[in-house]
Amino acid sequence: MCVDIGYKSMLGPDGLPKLIPGIKIDRSLSNKDVSTPHIQAHARPACVVVLSSVGDTIADKLHWGFVPDFMRNNPEQQKKYFNQLFNARAEKIVDNTSMWSPYITNRCLLVASGVYEHQQVSFSSKKIPHYISFNTGDPLLIPSLYNPKTRSFALITRAANELFKEMFIHFVPLLHDPMENPQMNFLIGFLLLINKTSFLYSRFIISLFA
Repeated sequence: MCVDIGYKSMLGPDGLPKLIPGIKIDRSLSNKDVSTPHIQAHARPACVVVLSSVGDTIADKLHWGFVPDFMRNNPEQQKKYFNQLFNARAEKIVDNTSMWSPYITNRCLLVASGVYEHQQVSFSSKKIPHYISFNTGDPLLIPSLYNPKTRSFALITRAANELFKEMFIHFVPLLHDPMENPQMNFLIGFLLLINKTSFLYSRFIISLFA
């Protein structure tokens, strides 16, 4: 589970516009762009995401903590399942019987400077936090699902691979440059939201961990 990220101001010319040519960023959003070293999902923060809207690639802000349609007017259910809706398990998304299935085409990318993962160790009752980021300072683009009606999203997590399984049970897949790896696996191919024109001219992050 991932419930902590870091964020640095990325809506200026050297941030998302450089990474994703042609992205549309509302000026009011850009003017309020600030760095936040530690963001926790439990606070249901409004986070910067990249998504496709009427053929354009745009930056927007959505609340972390998915609210499905059937909970929209049911605060009691939202409270009951609050902690279960920060992440969406990849294997559940493709399960037609799961609550995630209706949102399978609502794909976005959460923008972060890094993610915090917490490792359980035998010598302490407290988990050890690890901060994962690119040493180049490039943004992480984290695959997510969103609900436009409730303006909320959940990160997609997958089972940890051999490299990370001792640290994490589930962790977020990260995206890099698709042009370097055209034979993307099903998960990454399913998650990418950017339209074909933007995709050909954009740099993303395909996971070193996938």
